[in-house]
Amino acid sequence: MTNYLFKCGGRYSYRRRFPLAVSELLGRVEFVRALGTAEPVMAHCLSRKVSVGFDDFCTSALLSPAITSGVPLPEHSGDTPRSSNAELAKRVLDRLPKIAKKIT
Repeated sequence: MTNYLFKCGGRYSYRRRFPLAVSELLGRVEFVRALGTAEPVMAHCLSRKVSVGFDDFCTSALLSPAITSGVPLPEHSGDTPRSSNAELAKRVLDRLPKIAKKIT
């Protein structure tokens, strides 16, 4: 398993690059989450949980805007505007801290 842990100021954080497709969608290159511990064993356990959540998040972000936002989109018609990538990225980024907090 790849280690996404880094230690700064005596505390551990999780740091990982978004896959290219997700990065383009979100407009961000990496995800950083403070794990709130200075204990290496605890940090390793927490990083595994955050990693699973990160993978699930990236998968759902790529599947569809409806899954990412949690709200079903109406069928597209000529007069119904679709969400732009910027709007979708904002919704995804707004959900990311809640997902990470729920995992840890």
